[in-house]
Parts: sequence; structure tokens; C-alpha cells
Amino acid sequence: MEGEIAGIQRLRPIAPAIVWYEGLRVATARRRGGLARAMLGAAIEQAGSLGFKEVRLITANPHARRLFEATGFRQLVAPRRWQALRIEGGEGARLPGPADASRLAAALAQGPVLAGYGGVIPDGEWALEPE
Repeated sequence: MEGEIAGIQRLRPIAPAIVWYEGLRVATARRRGGLARAMLGAAIEQAGSLGFKEVRLITANPHARRLFEATGFRQLVAPRRWQALRIEGGEGARLPGPADASRLAAALAQGPVLAGYGGVIPDGEWALEPE
């Protein structure tokens, strides 16, 4: 707006019919003017036009929560923070590196999780481009 970015948002597919709403940010000077509601509505409409049946998100922001609920979102789970040390070693959890990818992919392929989500959708930094 007026040559400046007023807001950003991002959708990311996580399953064949489900898209993840990764975030909505509106410039401080542009808040409380309906921009967030318009952007969210456009994202939901675009997700539907691309064949997605469901939009999911997470927020801890009470203002954002009111917006999402007013737009028709409903809470699926009551999140809680969980924290623990690893049982097998006592050290904190670690993210696996590329060397672990083949072993982890083989373990996932043997379980029911991938089938439940319809396979893996590669990330590839996919994002919807503004029209």
C-alpha cells in the first residue's frame, strides 16, 4: 500500500487436501483496518480454488485467535507445552542430519503415518504467489 509492504501471509500444503496457514503479519501502521481479515479471506478462497478442503493453523496470539474464530476456524486441540530429556541418553533432543535421512525414510515407510497423510509432500519452499 502506497509503495510499502502492508502485510504478508503464506500457505503450505501438508497433505493432499490440507493446507497449512503459516502466518499472517500486518504492518503496525496498517493494523485495525480490516487488512488482516481481507488477507485471510483471500487465502482461504485461494486454497479452495486450488482444491484444498481444509486450512489449518496454530496461534497463541489472542487477537489473531479472535480473527480466526470470527472467520470460521475452530479449535481442534488444546495445546500444551511438553518437555523432557531423551529416555535413552539423557541429553536433549537433536535434529537428525542429512546422513540420517535414508534410515529415517525407511523407518517411516514401514509405519502407517505416511499412508494416513497420503504420502510426503516435498517442501521446496512452496508458496502461493500474490495475484
